[in-house]
Amino acid sequence: MRRLSFVILAGLVLVASPASASTVATLISSNGTIQEGDLLFSSFQFAMGAGNPGDVFTPTSASGITVQGTTLNGNNGLLFTGPFTAGGLGPLGFPNSANYTIQFVVTVLDPSFGLNNLEQSIGGSFTSPAFADLFTFAADPLHPIISIGDASSALDSIHTSADNSSNTLLFSTTNHSAIHVDAGLQFSAGGADGSLNIPSYTVAFSELRTGPVSAPEPTNALFIGFVFLAIATAQTIKKGRLLRS
Repeated sequence: MRRLSFVILAGLVLVASPASASTVATLISSNGTIQEGDLLFSSFQFAMGAGNPGDVFTPTSASGITVQGTTLNGNNGLLFTGPFTAGGLGPLGFPNSANYTIQFVVTVLDPSFGLNNLEQSIGGSFTSPAFADLFTFAADPLHPIISIGDASSALDSIHTSADNSSNTLLFSTTNHSAIHVDAGLQFSAGGADGSLNIPSYTVAFSELRTGPVSAPEPTNALFIGFVFLAIATAQTIKKGRLLRS
């Protein structure tokens, strides 16, 4: 059994690998991709702006935001980590504020499934009158200005943890193999005494089966075969010991 345990563990090492984080800047410059489950995230783009000239906030560039694959309520997606912060008034006397938009394309690798819902989650700590809004916009990749669904989650000093996940149906009649996504976050300190700290936010996508069950992926098939081989080997060794005894 020790040998069997070792073989199974070796198979797990070959198949499983932890999700690694990359900055938005790196994903853009390298045309990088992230795979989480059967979803592939690609074609990353980034835009940001201050509410007013000279406003103070973090992060100040795409290099300050990391992205990695994650799951939300069982659905595959992306986790965007800052933290995103602002507090007090800027040099013009207005609340420090900022807005970010991270664009990407999400593609379903399994032809038996299609995207039908998006879901998002955000939370953080707020001091009144600060507020924030997470807005995710989804569109067809060939027509990125035509919405096929969106979700909005507003936060403030009262609602910082509860009711901050929302999902919406992309299309009630069609499931998509790929969609274009704008994940936007805007926030403001709200006043001289306001402040906020949003560690991260998540955007995930649910799927529906649109075709027949697909064959196992090569890595999964290899692992399953490896396990059965290990079991058969262990049984053979055990029988051999019994015969010799």
